[in-house]
Amino acid sequence: MDTLAKITGRREKILWEQAIVYRLQNSTVYQMPVASTNPRVYNIRLKNSPLQRIDEIQKQVGHNFIIFNRFDNGGFELLRMTVQPDERYTLGQSTNEKFKYRKMDTAFSGMVFYHSIKDEFMGGWQFERGKAIKKVRYIEHDPNGKIVTCTNVTIDYYCQTCNDYYTNGVYTGSSCGGWTYCGPAGELFFCTVEEEPGDPSGGGGPTLGPIGWRGWAAGSNLCGNINYFPMAKVGNSWTGQINFVRPRFVFESTSWVDRRDIPLSFANVCVTLPEYGLFNSSMASEAFRLLHNSAIEETLLRLSLLPQPPPPTPLIDAIVRETFQETFDELMRNFNPKARITSGPCIGTGIPQSEPVYGGNCN
Repeated sequence: MDTLAKITGRREKILWEQAIVYRLQNSTVYQMPVASTNPRVYNIRLKNSPLQRIDEIQKQVGHNFIIFNRFDNGGFELLRMTVQPDERYTLGQSTNEKFKYRKMDTAFSGMVFYHSIKDEFMGGWQFERGKAIKKVRYIEHDPNGKIVTCTNVTIDYYCQTCNDYYTNGVYTGSSCGGWTYCGPAGELFFCTVEEEPGDPSGGGGPTLGPIGWRGWAAGSNLCGNINYFPMAKVGNSWTGQINFVRPRFVFESTSWVDRRDIPLSFANVCVTLPEYGLFNSSMASEAFRLLHNSAIEETLLRLSLLPQPPPPTPLIDAIVRETFQETFDELMRNFNPKARITSGPCIGTGIPQSEPVYGGNCN
């Protein structure tokens, strides 16, 4: 619960034991329910119209999920999905299975809202019997697809505060106060779409568009079948110099003005891995490769917590470079406290040098 609290300011807990994993057309989705001591309900109303009655809001309490959508090309989406079924929809027993990202149940009617992990509004959809019939978007963003009519609306959110009780460290129950109005999410457009953006026959749903950070078309990953980094035994460690480390990070957006493309380049780095558990140069090479790819994924996760759209260059260039370097260094030290990756050539003689090959179909 502490990790999400630092990001959102709300006490939340990811229910890992209820997580599900499923495939979309070109990605794998990891979907985790979230429990919060400060749950929220979102409501759409016409601009300048009266607020919704609290007793009506209580009927709209939905389900909150963290979505990690990993694309086969190496990119990913990290976001929050809130599902608010209407009264006509029968929840059934397995709500987590029925509410899937971009693949809602064919009988589902209600609202689906998307927020960043920091609770910044990204978009939303209204469903009618499994079909997306209206979309919610910010006014300054161009719509995707064909639009019939758009209405100027406000999205309000309502909050409830809950307290957990423990006896001798054992959870004994919770109690929640009443719902209160917490504020508007902003002025938006509520639009009727001419064509279903998913596959209605399969309970399909809309996509958010290419928004978010990703490694450039998997070009930031190092594939094991084409990469080998020879290392020499120096004392009790394996040491090798790797030249032209050049991961590339891209923030994709539906607006070209907000797009960022940051290729990094390190002329040479010196890698030192203690021999403990690494019996030869090949094992040390593979350890570096896996640590490099983990640093790419962890950097993308950290960048996704930045405000969106990101700051302009050159500020974002410096942020990305520093984030990658710090992340890589942390992962090395977690692997072994004495492991090091430093900028610049290795000092000494007989230390092999190699150059990474980026791209390809990485596993």
